[in-house]
Amino acid sequence: MANRQLRCKAQAELNAFRNAVKTPAESFHSGNHCICGGRQLIRGRDYTVSFVSGPQVKDVAAALAKITRAWMRKRYDQIDPADYDEVEMGDEDFGYTWANFLNVRRLYKKAAKAGRAVIFTVD
Repeated sequence: MANRQLRCKAQAELNAFRNAVKTPAESFHSGNHCICGGRQLIRGRDYTVSFVSGPQVKDVAAALAKITRAWMRKRYDQIDPADYDEVEMGDEDFGYTWANFLNVRRLYKKAAKAGRAVIFTVD
């Protein structure tokens, strides 16, 4: 599989993602490795690089596959607007967040299938 097929650029408010990646089975934490999880390679003031190992990627992919749009919307609606800096919360922002989430979920699914690790950067 070409490396280009294993790339994903997602831009969304991290609060929305963080709420989404808490898996439906709350005791199962693999979804939490999706963003800023795994091993922190760099953690700066404005930049983070995380390494998610191949076995963790498989767990993350399985956890993300369980998240539905309705479930994520419920979690999104629970975010405190005071903690949401970037844009005004609402249907348009949720749609943008959901689209980005789907891109990240596809990346983890492809990487899991290929037995690959994921390096996730946030700036």
